[in-house]
Amino acid sequence: MTGLGCMMVAGGMSTRMGRDKASLPWMDGTLLSSLAMRAVRSYSFTHLCVVINRPLAKTEWPGRVWPVTKSGGLLRGDACIVPTTEGRMYRWQPPDSERIISMLVVSDRFKACGPLAGVEAGLRAITAIADAGDTALPDYYLTVSVDMPFYEPDPIVIAQWKENTLAPDTTNTSNVANIANTSSASNISSAANASNITDTSNVCDTPYSFMPRQADGRLQPLAAIYHRQCGKIAGRLLETGERRMQSLVAAVPTVYVPISSDNRRYRNVNTPLAYKEALAYAINRTRTVPIVTVTANRSKTGKTRVATELIRQLTSQGMKVGLVKSDGHGFTMDYADTDTGKATAAGATAVAISGPNGYALLHHTPSKDSLLTLAQGMKVDVALLESRHHGSFPKIAVLRQGHMEELPCEPQEILAIVSDGPRPLPETACRYFSFDEGDALATWLLEQDIFGRR
Repeated sequence: MTGLGCMMVAGGMSTRMGRDKASLPWMDGTLLSSLAMRAVRSYSFTHLCVVINRPLAKTEWPGRVWPVTKSGGLLRGDACIVPTTEGRMYRWQPPDSERIISMLVVSDRFKACGPLAGVEAGLRAITAIADAGDTALPDYYLTVSVDMPFYEPDPIVIAQWKENTLAPDTTNTSNVANIANTSSASNISSAANASNITDTSNVCDTPYSFMPRQADGRLQPLAAIYHRQCGKIAGRLLETGERRMQSLVAAVPTVYVPISSDNRRYRNVNTPLAYKEALAYAINRTRTVPIVTVTANRSKTGKTRVATELIRQLTSQGMKVGLVKSDGHGFTMDYADTDTGKATAAGATAVAISGPNGYALLHHTPSKDSLLTLAQGMKVDVALLESRHHGSFPKIAVLRQGHMEELPCEPQEILAIVSDGPRPLPETACRYFSFDEGDALATWLLEQDIFGRR
């Protein structure tokens, strides 16, 4: 079939993350459900395959999903989407859509063997079903890892796939047998050790991999398009002990597709810190004014020192920076003997004054606006919130020796720590800076685009 399928690889062990990445909260769902929605909204895939090594609660999946029999008949639904090594077929109706998508759910056959095992599981199950007579399954699948929270199908890669496979003079489905027959263990071993295959004429005429390649040479094998027959080659690689995705790329005829080296759609999250950085970017992208909170569990800790140094550093980079500060003891802006003070005494709800150097506005209200609400009204590029305990994610915690164990908020809210003592949390959970590293802190915030400006 000439259509394009989408395969999502979500069955990894997530060793560096310390928990299942597919179930990590992301926007209104999880990394897995968000990826599924971005995929189907960006491209009309003819089939979906999910590779996962655990039952998937239906509450984790957006819209309606129900299982079908091998003959296509409907089954009574249950509470979970259950993967098998042979693959189990479902129907999925995304929310707010009349479209119904065929979806195969598969688990790894080779356990604890990394993403290559996930690719093998999905493509092998798809091929087996197609060989059994299901002609509705496409030949090619865009294969994506679940840990890329900003990924959307790349039109450049899809255009290359169309150009090389859909034109009448290049399509050659008879080469399926050729590629399978040249995939003995000895042939694969030599191909896997090759750094790059440039002459693939001895394998087949039609490309079986469309591989994004950054300008710096790095490949993105978990955001590439593969022919479903690549599952057989992946299986033989795994049987020889090979686990690298690059080995599969080297073993099949590949079209390398140039992409930008700084393309956010291809960034993944493998550690708690990388997840926090990505989440901070995503949240700040939705705000009118991006923010970072500077917080401590008590006064006289150094919040103002950190905030003012950040203002100095960010301003030197050409940014307009605002500061919102909470004061639990109350404050006064309009003194009694001034015109604004007399207006307030007379009962004015709000008083504003404008002059050649700027303006000030004071609202008198029994309610207390949140720091985030105040920040969103500023005409700045970035707002810093200085607060004890309060404020919004992402947060920079300020700690002093003597009470290092007293974090001002939950660890998952902390993106970085500024302290005069030893590192209080593992580096994989947050970044650490001393009070003298304000320039490094600002540089990191900009390099990781925590403010979501790009």
